[in-house]
Amino acid sequence: MKNITFREVKKLISCILFFLLSYHLSAQNQNFSGNWKLNKEKTNFGDYSENSAPVQLDVRQTKDSINISRTSVGKENDLSSYTEIMPFNERLVTNVIRNATRKTASIKWSSDNNSIIETGKYIDYSTKSIYSVTEKWDLIDDGKTLVVSRTDISDDGTFSAKFIYEKS
Repeated sequence: MKNITFREVKKLISCILFFLLSYHLSAQNQNFSGNWKLNKEKTNFGDYSENSAPVQLDVRQTKDSINISRTSVGKENDLSSYTEIMPFNERLVTNVIRNATRKTASIKWSSDNNSIIETGKYIDYSTKSIYSVTEKWDLIDDGKTLVVSRTDISDDGTFSAKFIYEKS
């Protein structure tokens, strides 16, 4: 039986530490925290109007949850905002968006921990409309650009857009 030398043990330990560090770094989640401004020139609104996307997102992320304040421009160029605090454990959270609109949503990490995926349902009690929404958030350009890929499904059909936000 061959004796293992100190050099071989040291090499084995180094390989194990390198593997563990690489695994740990690859499992790190993106950090979406920041103040984000909508870039209308780069955004693909698809079937949406320009006022359908929030003009600003203020995001604060912790290990367990995300706090998103969305500011939108109304039909008469008035600003309105609402804030959501959602845990990353897919627990449903209900928020009042406007007087007659409620949103129930959950958020989770993608399997590769690089994106967050929000799924929700909006109920507008004034028009009695209900629609489902999925948003996938990705960071590009070394975290300077946020891409929100959104799909709405309602009785009127399926609508998609890709909103581009720049960190300010």
